[in-house]
Amino acid sequence: MDTMLVSDEIWPPEQPLLEACQDGDLAKLVRLLSAQYGVPSGCKALLGKAASNGHSHIVRFLLMKYDKKQLHVDGYHALMATFGGLECYRLICEREPTLIHQIFPYNGNAMQMAISRSDFDLLNFTLQHGADPGRVISDEMPVWACHFVPVETAVVCSKPEMVRHLIHHGATLKGTRALDIAAGNEKRTRLELVMCLVEEGADINATSRDQEYTHGSPTWGPPLQSAIQSQHVPTIQYLLEKGASPWVRDSTGGTAWDKASKVGNEAIIRLLAEIPTEQRI
Repeated sequence: MDTMLVSDEIWPPEQPLLEACQDGDLAKLVRLLSAQYGVPSGCKALLGKAASNGHSHIVRFLLMKYDKKQLHVDGYHALMATFGGLECYRLICEREPTLIHQIFPYNGNAMQMAISRSDFDLLNFTLQHGADPGRVISDEMPVWACHFVPVETAVVCSKPEMVRHLIHHGATLKGTRALDIAAGNEKRTRLELVMCLVEEGADINATSRDQEYTHGSPTWGPPLQSAIQSQHVPTIQYLLEKGASPWVRDSTGGTAWDKASKVGNEAIIRLLAEIPTEQRI
């Protein structure tokens, strides 16, 4: 298909073009474009609209019709394509392979978008094309960045199957707050997540102070204290059975005993009372 030349001519209102892309109506889009000259000023929006709605045939058409100078593909398109599914995302990354590493404001990268939707196809595509399942986060990242590594995203989204998948593909739990986040998770999968992480080797007594980054938080503490704060007795009991110490101190100098006293849950206090004092670490 011949590539159209860029024109300075003014384009008519582009709403019909956007509607064609949203509806996946390629015949209508071709008809509208054939009546015009040059590249529409909203060509970027057309590609984004088609990609976000999963219309890969429209995405393919636009990428074939306009070259890189006429249609600059960037992080906006990569983000929209994650909503549209694997085929749209694949086409966008074929045009700009570096977008596989693109970080989206507040959303992380495409890998994390896939995790949040349990989209194993998209997740595997990103892994196969060089996305890092253990990418480093630092406190120096801008405030709009997603301050979670992929395995933490899987925990936040309550996706234990994604946690195991990431670890199988090279993600590490060392230096993350995955277990701490899981222990304080108020969703119904919290215990399953905690068990998954412990089975995969998470340090049961690690504090956020031990991690490589703190997500900008001045406070830190062990997973047991997070579980006590959320008052989920089965999770607390499991952590204690697996060796969690109630004597590990948080950033304020407090222990699990102090946290339990503040919470005032008698069942939790009884559980802690069963731990011999000689097990202090």
